[in-house]
Amino acid sequence: MTDLNRGSGKLFVEALDMMRRARAAYVLLGGKYPHSESICPGGVSLTLCTEQLDAFVRKLEPFIDYAKRCARIWDDVSDFFHACDPAFRELGRAPANMIDFGQWDHEDYYDGTYENCDRWGEKRWSTPGAVIDGRLITTDLTRLNSGIEEFVDRSFHDDWQGHPHREDPAGNPLSQYHPWNKAIDRNPAKNAGPRPYSWATATVWNRNTFEVGAYARLYISALAQKMPFSEFVMSTGRSVVLHIPAGKLPSERLEWQVPRIWNAFERNRARAYAVAFNLMVTLENHHRARKLLLRGEQDMATPFDIPATGKRFGVGFGGAGRGFLAHWAVLTGAEISNYQVSVPSRINGGPRTPWGELGPVERAVLNTPIIESNCTGPASFHGIDLVRAIQSFDPCMPCKMHLIFKGTDFTSAMEVNTDGLI
Repeated sequence: MTDLNRGSGKLFVEALDMMRRARAAYVLLGGKYPHSESICPGGVSLTLCTEQLDAFVRKLEPFIDYAKRCARIWDDVSDFFHACDPAFRELGRAPANMIDFGQWDHEDYYDGTYENCDRWGEKRWSTPGAVIDGRLITTDLTRLNSGIEEFVDRSFHDDWQGHPHREDPAGNPLSQYHPWNKAIDRNPAKNAGPRPYSWATATVWNRNTFEVGAYARLYISALAQKMPFSEFVMSTGRSVVLHIPAGKLPSERLEWQVPRIWNAFERNRARAYAVAFNLMVTLENHHRARKLLLRGEQDMATPFDIPATGKRFGVGFGGAGRGFLAHWAVLTGAEISNYQVSVPSRINGGPRTPWGELGPVERAVLNTPIIESNCTGPASFHGIDLVRAIQSFDPCMPCKMHLIFKGTDFTSAMEVNTDGLI
């Protein structure tokens, strides 16, 4: 446990070094991280050769053993807490409601068109999908996109009245609250309706709140069983199996299984397995890219022209380290007339919906029992159980807990930043 301590723990220090190694690999292709200098409309600007590609993978070789250790360490930590006290299973507990647009396109299917996105989306190495109460509802990108809505009843934003776009390019109906229709102004003095308390919006899919994260890619991919064939990774319908090659440690078969309950420790366990998932997809695509280069494929971008007239819709079905990250644009002629982005921490940290359903972090915190026992009163209370629930969402923002103790005049404020410092 002490090896995980911030700053001094050897596992914490090792994780920082592994982050550095990943960035050192990325800059060989991207030129910079973040905000890559090689990305351009339709692809990337670099000219790739096998030597450059192989150098990229060599930089990642330490992850072969690290991925194995990372998964096993978090298996140990999660199972230890669950065995210590059954109440730990309730920390951050929530229904398994997740959305992800998937990641890592397959070169034989991807064409970037909305018309064909259901087909190329299902061929991604992590499958797009919606899971509600642990059940896979759809893997169609058009259904996922058209079902997204954002509400500002509890946000410091004014609502919008217009409904200019009634359907998507495939003919699916769009709500007034879909991002393509969104047009809000920030208004911290907002007085109409329920009292606002968040700069985030309440983001829902088919009127269900949902959470996002690196773990959602595992969960959805495991259930969907639609991954392309790979010697490194496969879906069984209830798990994701990862065949990790030998490094200094022997080769190993890791299997992340869909958990019976969804709580703070299972989020962390799945995020640890996501390190191996990311690595195995990277190795698969390294093999595929190398074969393409050796047979003479050299195109790194697909040129396109933006028409000077008419209205066009664009959506970026992307993802970040923290999960679902999407962009929506409306173009009038060659100019962007509306642009919206939805990011992981804003979804997870969103407020209540207009019908009173709690946002993901809110619900997880309210479902968390207080197990902390080494306190003698409010002044010595640390709120570690609440911190664990919040941190399991890996928030990309500082959070402050304001604790009011019933029956006393004592209040406490504790800041929780993204590295877990209290």
